[in-house]
Amino acid sequence: MKKNTITVFIGIDHFTNFNQYLEAINQIVKQNNSGFTVEIVAVTSAQVPDELNKMYMNVEEIKQRYKEWPDWLIYTCFKSDDHSYNKFLNYTENEVNGEIGELCAFKSVSPIVWFPNHLVAHWDEYSREKKKCGWMISRLEVKDLSNIKDEKKNTVTFRLDDFPDHIDKIVLDEIFISHKVLLGCDFNAAAIMTEHEGSKVAIFHAGKFLIDSVKKFSELLKLKGYNPKEITVQHWINMKEIEKGQQAQQNQELLATSLEDGAIMFAEVEDDGAITFSEEN
Repeated sequence: MKKNTITVFIGIDHFTNFNQYLEAINQIVKQNNSGFTVEIVAVTSAQVPDELNKMYMNVEEIKQRYKEWPDWLIYTCFKSDDHSYNKFLNYTENEVNGEIGELCAFKSVSPIVWFPNHLVAHWDEYSREKKKCGWMISRLEVKDLSNIKDEKKNTVTFRLDDFPDHIDKIVLDEIFISHKVLLGCDFNAAAIMTEHEGSKVAIFHAGKFLIDSVKKFSELLKLKGYNPKEITVQHWINMKEIEKGQQAQQNQELLATSLEDGAIMFAEVEDDGAITFSEEN
């Protein structure tokens, strides 16, 4: 275990945009550090195109893209041969033999912004409760992408409760896990099978991972969760798309209606929200 160190994992998928990836690192570069080391580990796989993998592996080139690279920040890239969600454990167990920070965090390339005090706030909370802390999640501000230019309208809500009342309210970037808990977690347990373009695909569900793996293993070690006292995360969502999805879900209830004559009525939803019906006997 690397003492006084936070290891931040950035999971890279085959569809990752390199500029989004650089911005995720930039949010870490801007952190106001207070005496601890931050280790960034970009984890890729063979599914990622070779051209992108070469860019992720080029440490010096990445550092040169920033005006200043702090001396408390370490960057490395690991190409995993494990295609499952346990590729983070593939790094910790096989590449560095468990020598990662005593606190671990995850930074995705989704529209989630870490405030400059994000790592500091979590480190301070962890330091106060080190003997009892198994994991932490943040308080956050939810913002609307479809209103991004209007500061007066784009704040949707704040999540200030100690812990969310539903797993769908947990986003990956929030989860901080102590070293000993991380090594006992099963990332694959968080996979949810869903349909996408006619094929079944696995989606990593951060809330399921926290509840089914992190929290359960922490309890075995008699450890518990904590929250930093301040908001340190902005979670950007597209309210227009969410509202459209909610309307589509309501329309699904009309997709197949049994008629008295045995016909089946099918409903089709147009782009403008109109619904047309057709029958099949």
